[in-house]
Amino acid sequence: MIRTTTRVCAAAILAALAIQPVTAGPGHDHGTDPVATGAVMPAAPRFEAATEVYELVGRVEDDGLRLWLDRFATNEPVTAATLTITIGPRRIDAVAATPDGTYQVALPEAASAGTYPVLIAVDGDGAPALLSAQLVIDAAHADHAAGGLLDGLPGGGAVWIAGGAVALLLAGGGLLLFRRRRAAAAAATLATVLVAAAAATAPDSAQAGPGHDHGSEAGAPAMASRDQAIRLPDGVIAAPKAMQRLIGLRTIVITDSGDTGAAITLIGQVIADPNASGVVQAQVAGRVSGRLPALGQAVVQGQALATVTPGFDAAGTAGIVEAQGQVAQDLALARQRAARLAAGGASEVDAELAAARALAAGGATAEARAGLAAARQRLERLQRLDGVVPLRDIEAARADVLGIEARIAAQQAEADARVRALQARRAALVGEAGAEAHALSARQSALRAARSPRETLRAPVSGVVSAVNVTQGQVVAPGETLFSIIQPGALLVQAQAPDAVSARLGSRASGRTGDGRTFDLARLGAGLALIDGAAPVRFQILSDIGLRVGEPVSVFVRSPLPVDGLAVPREAVVRGPNGQALVFVKDSAERVSPVPVTILDLDAGRVLVTAGLSPGQRIVTTGAGLLAQVR
Repeated sequence: MIRTTTRVCAAAILAALAIQPVTAGPGHDHGTDPVATGAVMPAAPRFEAATEVYELVGRVEDDGLRLWLDRFATNEPVTAATLTITIGPRRIDAVAATPDGTYQVALPEAASAGTYPVLIAVDGDGAPALLSAQLVIDAAHADHAAGGLLDGLPGGGAVWIAGGAVALLLAGGGLLLFRRRRAAAAAATLATVLVAAAAATAPDSAQAGPGHDHGSEAGAPAMASRDQAIRLPDGVIAAPKAMQRLIGLRTIVITDSGDTGAAITLIGQVIADPNASGVVQAQVAGRVSGRLPALGQAVVQGQALATVTPGFDAAGTAGIVEAQGQVAQDLALARQRAARLAAGGASEVDAELAAARALAAGGATAEARAGLAAARQRLERLQRLDGVVPLRDIEAARADVLGIEARIAAQQAEADARVRALQARRAALVGEAGAEAHALSARQSALRAARSPRETLRAPVSGVVSAVNVTQGQVVAPGETLFSIIQPGALLVQAQAPDAVSARLGSRASGRTGDGRTFDLARLGAGLALIDGAAPVRFQILSDIGLRVGEPVSVFVRSPLPVDGLAVPREAVVRGPNGQALVFVKDSAERVSPVPVTILDLDAGRVLVTAGLSPGQRIVTTGAGLLAQVR
């Protein structure tokens, strides 16, 4: 009897084990196509509410109700608001869970199915607002929330409950077998219980581990995480708010800008302003030495950058040495002559000057002085005989005295003039001797420099050293460019414009680099000579954004012809799989639709949408490129 009971129990246990889930170990792949895996999550109850200022999304999670509050127009998170939430009769203030505008409150209603009116009052960040919505919690989610403790156990709560029931039945059946010793009936009962318990606890199908596909059947698609964006079959993208915060998604509301002109796009390149840049070249062949400037070093105009020393020439050096000796001899003689002239008495001019000075010091010749004395005595004698001699004789004597005095004054003036003339002549001779000595000294210095000549290279302009093409000790040729200097804030853009277009270019333009940086331009002029069939056009850069010489840029020049369209940021337009231009329109808080559009260039930062959009729509700007990658 006991053996029969044992056999029946063993058969029952084997039957129970046979219907348990089978899991294969790693490394047993029998196919080539991977099976998609993923956790099937129940849809979380949620609601949306919006006004002209705010957009709110609420979602029920395990820890309560989580809310995302954004600006309606820009999708920018609101981080400093106070939320007062009314759910049915209960009123509670939301607590900021994170600094990015996410709020959280406890939600006991999540365990009870039903429809709950929700009223949210927003205050503290701009104008106050009141938003209303309805939160619908279905029975499945309520049961999930209520059974969350059992769901956390391995195998699920239902499996553990069934296992407990089986254990109780086994214990009762064993006690019955022991007391009544009805082995056959007990064994049958025990087997039936085991089979039923195993059937209740077993899953619907076996599950293979990673890499255990036994055929080419496609696995069931995995459901994405509740915070992961997915593309729906109709092309609409479901973008949860958490994902929008992660990628920094921003929007704008399109406004009607009226008629505006499209832009003419040119390909250009950044060049240096010829008036604010320069090159340093050697005028003589020689070896470079000195403290060379570093790449990127700031220099000022006239700063010494390097020294070029010419090579040794034996024949030329010998000639220079001979000329130096002759010049030194002539210089010594010139200096001696200048010294003698400066001391006086070494020339004919000095003798003449001495005689002239003696004559001038005497006042007049001896004969003139004797005649003057006799004339004065005769005048005095006649004046004593006044009334005796005729008056005309007295007047005649006085006239003789005056005439002699005038002749003596003229002679004195002539002597003084001769002295001054001779002094000027002597000074000229001294100056000539000094000039000759100075010239010979300068020639001597030039010959000394020519014997060992050195050229000092200096910066022609102030700026930054942008190229260093020489090293210490390098021998350079005349005209070779050694350094390039560019002033960072003085750059130009040169573009190539078709000849028919160059005449229609306006004075204002904008530029865009390959990495999306934009800057303003002003047209300077266009060349008359065509280069590869296009006219060169130069623009002045009005805003310094760190451009470098040689960097390729796109130039957008506004066309005078009006074109009807809507101006949108360039970053809002992406390319679809077929190359079609797309703009993502935000239909609701977490739904974005791709809309094909027709565009024209407007400027460096904007495009003109001529078809596909209408004023008042919300379009995605920042983050549009990441949404285009959602599959």
